[in-house]
Amino acid sequence: MQSWKRFEYRVRDVLQSLGYTAHRVPLSGSARLLKGDVVAEKGGIRLRIEVKSTRRRDRITIAREAIEKIASVQGGELGVLVFSLYRCRSVYGITAHGMLGTVCAHELRCRGSRYLQLSRSYLREHASAGVKLRFRDDAKSYLLLELSRLLEEIEAKQQDETSEGRAASPCRGA
Repeated sequence: MQSWKRFEYRVRDVLQSLGYTAHRVPLSGSARLLKGDVVAEKGGIRLRIEVKSTRRRDRITIAREAIEKIASVQGGELGVLVFSLYRCRSVYGITAHGMLGTVCAHELRCRGSRYLQLSRSYLREHASAGVKLRFRDDAKSYLLLELSRLLEEIEAKQQDETSEGRAASPCRGA
């Protein structure tokens, strides 16, 4: 089995262990209309996940177009790009920062306009606290976190929106 396919299954398994109903989308790389390699759902949260893997141990290079693709997911779904370094236990996620508004401990302005390159040491040092990513010629920003923390942030935002909706709705039976 190819390493990228194995990693797609690993991401699916991680999501399932966190209570998500998740499945790998077969032939997702060759289907133009179908975005995402893994689809997951939990408590009204629907994720469309693009998975990237590398054979390098020290760094990963991600095309800007792959990051922008997650921001264009529609239909009530949240796009997430998930990646890991070769033979690394940690799994990381990137999503549109505006979707969560999470306060980040670090901001990274990408020098190049076509690729994002992240080293193992940078990820170890900053990804657990959150990184706000920004390309120099773009106003949009993205949030990078360890995957489990990113999912916690997404679930917390969903709970906040649900409780705000309940508070705003009129009382029944009054």
